[in-house]
Amino acid sequence: MNQTTPLTQNDCPAVIQHLQNGQSPQDHVRKPATEQLKMLEQRPGFTSLLLYLSQPSPQLQPSINQFAAIQLKNVIDRHWRRGQISEDERQSIKQNVLQRLAETNPRVAEQLLVVIAKIARNDAPHNWPSLFDTLRTQLTEPHAPFVLRTMNKVIKTLTTKRKASDRRVFHDLTQEMLPFFVNHWFQRQTELFQLLNQAGYSTGGNGGNGGGTTGGGGGAALAATLQSKSTACMYALKTVCRMISYGTPSLDTNSIVASFFQHVLAVVQSTLATVLNMSVKESQRRVAHQIPLYDLDGEDDSFKYSVEGRLRQMVEVSLRTVNRVRSNQPTAFTPYLQTFLNVTYSIVVDYYDRVQQYQELARRYTMPTLLACQFLSKCLTERDYEDPKSAGGTMVNQFLMGKSGGNGGGGGHPNNGSGSSGPSADTSSTTAPRVNVLFKIVVTTFLTLTAPDLMRWESDPEEYVLAQESVSMNSSLRATGQDLFLAMLEYDDHVMPQIFVTILNERETYFDQRANPSSNATPQGKRLCCLFVLGQCGVAWTIDGTCWPSCWPSCWPSCWPSCWPSCWPSC
Repeated sequence: MNQTTPLTQNDCPAVIQHLQNGQSPQDHVRKPATEQLKMLEQRPGFTSLLLYLSQPSPQLQPSINQFAAIQLKNVIDRHWRRGQISEDERQSIKQNVLQRLAETNPRVAEQLLVVIAKIARNDAPHNWPSLFDTLRTQLTEPHAPFVLRTMNKVIKTLTTKRKASDRRVFHDLTQEMLPFFVNHWFQRQTELFQLLNQAGYSTGGNGGNGGGTTGGGGGAALAATLQSKSTACMYALKTVCRMISYGTPSLDTNSIVASFFQHVLAVVQSTLATVLNMSVKESQRRVAHQIPLYDLDGEDDSFKYSVEGRLRQMVEVSLRTVNRVRSNQPTAFTPYLQTFLNVTYSIVVDYYDRVQQYQELARRYTMPTLLACQFLSKCLTERDYEDPKSAGGTMVNQFLMGKSGGNGGGGGHPNNGSGSSGPSADTSSTTAPRVNVLFKIVVTTFLTLTAPDLMRWESDPEEYVLAQESVSMNSSLRATGQDLFLAMLEYDDHVMPQIFVTILNERETYFDQRANPSSNATPQGKRLCCLFVLGQCGVAWTIDGTCWPSCWPSCWPSCWPSCWPSCWPSC
């Protein structure tokens, strides 16, 4: 057969046979078919024929559609960038593949998504000017969630191009498209909040039920709508966040980014309250049904695609975007610094309140608190904020030394007056500097052992200690809390250690009361348990006249056996 003769739909039977044999488990059938398919890659029209055969058809089994889509992706990957596909065929593929976004076979749709992204990385936007306009025209269609997912995938692919010229192109693309997508996301976010309230979810405050029900009349339809809306909203938000993070748009107070920051506060505050309430309810359900409280291997895919999973991703991508934008443009971010310092602080305090109220039930979901700690830590160590006379430096200093206000609300704030709700029952709920509150929360909550930690420790203590050395701050609240702890100490190495020692002394009575009465652990031993992180990090100052680094090797082993079981968890 002439290798230059273009393939047409008349050649479908032969190609279908090769696709069928190419999936055979028998080597003598599969290998010749695979060789034939590789030879056909050199024929004009083969790529278009694969796209045609990936469509659902009564005459074709779904497995043929799926394998054709996989072959299409591989051919695009191998030959598109090298220019081995004719220009006419390239234009035909780019036009036709965008009409397939309503694909009903999810496995085929996944492959087509990758095909579009691979072509876009090479051609968009200049050699594929219709791409983004065509995607935008389909945002009102029923398959809009997949359209937004495609848009997010394309934008993500374009951000991986590292040449300066490519970055300028992406910057220009962001300037053009960002206003539309910010407004589109905000509209979807508003609709989602309304639907969540209709379904019985709480989207405000931290005291609502937060775990709404879609039962009753029309419940199944409402649940399906909620799933679709939350998916679309999440991918719209991801698209916007990628443009803001990598497109370096202006951060002027009258810019579209300023409008986005105002809207995203609703995501961080309202949506966060919802997902935290839902997480506590899930913990209660697990306890009631004697299911392990923690997923040590991570959440499964079914949770990822659930409404709660989508809401979690929206909260996390919002906080990550704020972190990244502040890191990329620290000086330009200054007008928004005070707002997000307060927001991230409130997230940390709210987490503490929930742990005091629900104990281990509130510890299943820590990612927002982890990201909030990262933001605070990076702000304290940011070079652009080192000068106390600069705008950013003044804001950070006023934030740390400013009064905590009424963030705790009751029941568990580290400074509220309830002696039973937490250590050190101060009565200065509106007078304590925020740095004091953060110290107390980090030491008494973030650096403690959780139930999974104790399980791993009891299984293999040596392995657990070694594993802690490689724990990432992107996955462990303790590691992130330790980083924030050190950032606060280093922020002012004269004042901060004194504050910490004062807090430590305030808690010694509390630790004595919490300790097992039968334990013969000494106060010094309990103090060493609480200060274990200092020994790891080499922090040095005098406590009660004793230099910490010099006493660590000699006194720690002597108190270890007696004080470990009783006082470490309480610390």
